[in-house]
Amino acid sequence: TAYEIRPRDWSSDVCSSDLDRYAHIDALYEAGVLGMAVADPGSLNLTGRRADGSVAANPVPYVNSAADVDWMFAWCRERDVAVHVSIFEPGFLRLALGHLDAGTLPARTKLQFYFSGPTTYFGLPATGWSLETYLRLLGDAPLRWMVGVVGGDVAGSGLAALAIDAGGHVRVGWEEIG
Repeated sequence: TAYEIRPRDWSSDVCSSDLDRYAHIDALYEAGVLGMAVADPGSLNLTGRRADGSVAANPVPYVNSAADVDWMFAWCRERDVAVHVSIFEPGFLRLALGHLDAGTLPARTKLQFYFSGPTTYFGLPATGWSLETYLRLLGDAPLRWMVGVVGGDVAGSGLAALAIDAGGHVRVGWEEIG
């Protein structure tokens, strides 16, 4: 089971040094039920198209400061907890690779390259050139990775086959259905 390391108050400008924001993670870990943590190395606007064709004006960005990312990675390193690192756009991957180069990325890291489906607007679209972009940035970094399409079809987009051919893994499931 994966539990997410995320602040409870998305509008807060208090950095993650306020450990109260992450008290639930320690509780799950201490209870022995935290099999994997989730860390998202960056911030973005998550939005999509409504049924009427208009763009949803989400007023709250998805925020993880550089301090949050550092705290999340340190917490996982100190406890040797496996971590799923969500990559919603290329800058997220660049920051994760920066932590790898600095020796601060947790040892048991798995990257999730998220692509946007036809009705979601973030990061890169679910195309072969988008996967190629991530793989070029990844280079020869010794990290496991997988692909998923939020609001779309990972197999129908062709990304599943491309990822498997390139040595990656595929995310399937209800979360990916738009």
